[in-house]
Amino acid sequence: MIVIALWSAVLLTMLFGLNVGRIAPISGAQLLNAGSVCEDVDCAEQSPITLPWFSKVAFSAEPTSVTLSFDFALRLPPDQPQALYFPKFADNLSVRLNGVDIRKMDPSQRLWNTPLLVPVNETLFKASANVLEIELSGRLSEGLDLQPFYVGPEAILYRSWAVRTYLGPEMARLAMVLMIVFGVALLALWTTQRNEKAFLWLGLSCFCACIFLAHYGLRTTFLPYKVWTGTWMLSVGLYVFLIMQFEFALLRLNYPRLTRAFAFTLGAAAVTKILAPADYTFHLSLAFNLATIVFAFSVLCIIYIHRVLIGRMDFTIFFICLSLSMTLGLNDLIAHMMPNPIRTMHLFHVMPIIMVLSCLWLIIGRAIQAIRSQADMVADQTRIIEEKSAELHDSFARLAEVDRMQAIAKERARITSDLHDGIGSHLVSTLSYIRDQDIEDQTLVSALEDALRELSLLVDSVSNDGDVVSLLGMLRLRLEGLLAQNGLQFDWRIESDPKVDHLDGAASLHIARIVQEAISNAIKHSGASTITVHATTTSISVTDNGRGFDVEARKAVGYGLESIRQRAQQIGISLKIVSTSEGTSVRLCLQP
Repeated sequence: MIVIALWSAVLLTMLFGLNVGRIAPISGAQLLNAGSVCEDVDCAEQSPITLPWFSKVAFSAEPTSVTLSFDFALRLPPDQPQALYFPKFADNLSVRLNGVDIRKMDPSQRLWNTPLLVPVNETLFKASANVLEIELSGRLSEGLDLQPFYVGPEAILYRSWAVRTYLGPEMARLAMVLMIVFGVALLALWTTQRNEKAFLWLGLSCFCACIFLAHYGLRTTFLPYKVWTGTWMLSVGLYVFLIMQFEFALLRLNYPRLTRAFAFTLGAAAVTKILAPADYTFHLSLAFNLATIVFAFSVLCIIYIHRVLIGRMDFTIFFICLSLSMTLGLNDLIAHMMPNPIRTMHLFHVMPIIMVLSCLWLIIGRAIQAIRSQADMVADQTRIIEEKSAELHDSFARLAEVDRMQAIAKERARITSDLHDGIGSHLVSTLSYIRDQDIEDQTLVSALEDALRELSLLVDSVSNDGDVVSLLGMLRLRLEGLLAQNGLQFDWRIESDPKVDHLDGAASLHIARIVQEAISNAIKHSGASTITVHATTTSISVTDNGRGFDVEARKAVGYGLESIRQRAQQIGISLKIVSTSEGTSVRLCLQP
């Protein structure tokens, strides 16, 4: 809070230091600041004065008038159209030069914020002495005043008059037009986005600003003094209240106590102005507007506390504009409250322009941020959609593969059934016939038994869907009878299930056939008494305790060994055959 107070004091000091619209000598024109004021109706008694001159403030809303007189002599004879330029006075005036009326007062006008350029026919001036009589009219509750004024060539004075007019009433009228345009646009925007209350509050503040801007920019008031004075000064507090609501809505802040206290103050001000006599309307309004400055300072502190809710650049711009607006209001309030203001230019009408532009900057910044967030969200959604589409594509591919594998499995099952029911039945029937007929052909019987074992292994491999352990178990079941016929023992050692996740069902069949071929070779050629099958997670080995053989010599003539090697190579596993006089070992490494 101390930081905000110091910052506001710095701004106010800078504003006073600039002294915008100060009354200074104009080259080529005379500055009149010494005269006299009439003390009675007939102007029989006069008191000398030095401009700026201010009447005594009194609690009176009735119009009154004061006559001021100025004697002067032209420095140079006029050779071009002349004029009188009054930078600041209140509220209205009539002018008489050397007994000739050159401007008559219009009672319906209030020119307190309007500089006045009065053209004068150069023939009305006298060479030696000129008497200028000015009748000021206004209300003592607000005070009558006359600042130093100029006499000189109209062309020279026009430039200064135009600049001050533009900075004063013209700027106020321009601000009114902008407020109407912005207000309509914001309320129209709010009708399309009813959840965004910030548009509603800012739009209403624009229309509220038009009330006090009319006081600063228009020469005529259409309401009685009490009604109009109470209305335009109350609109200042209401404007600050609406701006506060806009800020809270935009930043998603909630200060119910402050809001209720401000609303209660505005309600009390309205009721007091209605009930109080017209003589006190202006002074009561000043008191309530002083409370408005306190609320504006509180809002400024809240915005500073929650500055993290706004981007650094947005906060800097908005905070400077907000504090400058409050300073402009305080500057004008001081000017109205001081009986002898030290500054002549009112600047409060610039405040709504600064405020609405900064608010629009904040809204646009939020809109840009929302657009960027939306673009990022769209990009994220697009990325998610692409990822999900890829997942769906993979899922469809997997489903298609599942369907294909199911079709293959179904076809295998049909073929296996046909083999079992067809060829298998024929082989069994043939073998039974030979045995029933006592046909002594052991070669034929062995061939038929081998064919049946091969067919059984083929049927088992298809039905178990590539489970190596199950295949080995079925192979053991099929071969135990053969080993018993040859007087061999089967040592079956399964430590853990062999892991062949990278192999399919056809590869599992190759493994089973390699094991079968190794066992068959041991039965036929080794002369062993024991055949051991040892399985681990990564390997399967078939070992016998036979007489062994020359592995290198058998490569050239041994079809069985070559078949084993080709099967291992085909499914991408390593094969190692070791044979000594103590036996033979065929080892399969199942990992790539």
